[in-house]
Amino acid sequence: SSGSNKYVADPLGAQDAMINTFFADWQYQSPRLWRTIHKIKWETWRQRDTDKIFEVDGAGELLLDDDGEPIVAFDPLQSDTRNGRKESGFFGVINKADYQFDLGRLTFIPRIKSEVINLAPFDRQRVRRQTWDLIPSMLIRMPLMKRSGIELGWEQRFFYELRRDEDKLAAGSRTGDFGGLVLAAQLVNTRAYLGYELRTQVGVRLDRRRLEVVEDSNEKRTSGLAFLTVFGSLRE
Repeated sequence: SSGSNKYVADPLGAQDAMINTFFADWQYQSPRLWRTIHKIKWETWRQRDTDKIFEVDGAGELLLDDDGEPIVAFDPLQSDTRNGRKESGFFGVINKADYQFDLGRLTFIPRIKSEVINLAPFDRQRVRRQTWDLIPSMLIRMPLMKRSGIELGWEQRFFYELRRDEDKLAAGSRTGDFGGLVLAAQLVNTRAYLGYELRTQVGVRLDRRRLEVVEDSNEKRTSGLAFLTVFGSLRE
C-alpha cells in the first residue's frame, strides 16, 4: 500500500571483497570556441571468501548428487539474500565535443557524445551489459528581446547492445539496438526576482524511437510532450 515499507535484500557485495577504483577526467577549452571532455572509470570487485563447504559422510568422503557432483553444504556467494558473482565490476568511457559559432543573430552549438559501458553486477539476477551509445545533437539559439529567446534542438541517438549474438536470437525478438530522434522548441525567459534568477521555459518536444527486431520490420514509437518549467537560482 502507499507509504508502507518495502523489503529490499542487501546482496552484501562488499562484505569481504577487494575493491579497486580508477577514475580520471580531463577537458580542453579551445580559444576558438570548441571544447572536448573525456571521462573514464574502471572499478573491479573481487570476493575474497569464496571457498565452498561440501557435505561429507561419516567417513569424511564427499557426498555426490545424481550427476556425480559434490553436494554443496554452504556457498558464501549463494544464500537466501545473496546470489553474487566472484568477480564483478564496471568500465565506462565518456567522450564529448561541442563547438559554438554565430551566424547573424543565430548561435549554433553542434555537439556529439559517445558513451561505452561494460558492466558486470555483483548480483547474478542483474544481467551483464556491454553497450555503445552515440548521440549527435544541435542547439540553435535566437534572441527575441534582452532577456528572452527561442531555442531549437535536434538530437539523434544510436544505441548498440554489444553482448547479444543476433545470429542466435529468435525471429521477431528485439536485438537491444535502437535509434532515436528528438526535436524540441522552447521559449526561454530569464528575469530577476527578490534576489533570485528565474528561468522560465515553455515548449514542445517530439520523440521518435526505432527498435531493431530480428528478421522483421523495426518497431516504431512516437511520443510528444508539452512542458512548462521554472528554475530559480541565487544571483552571483
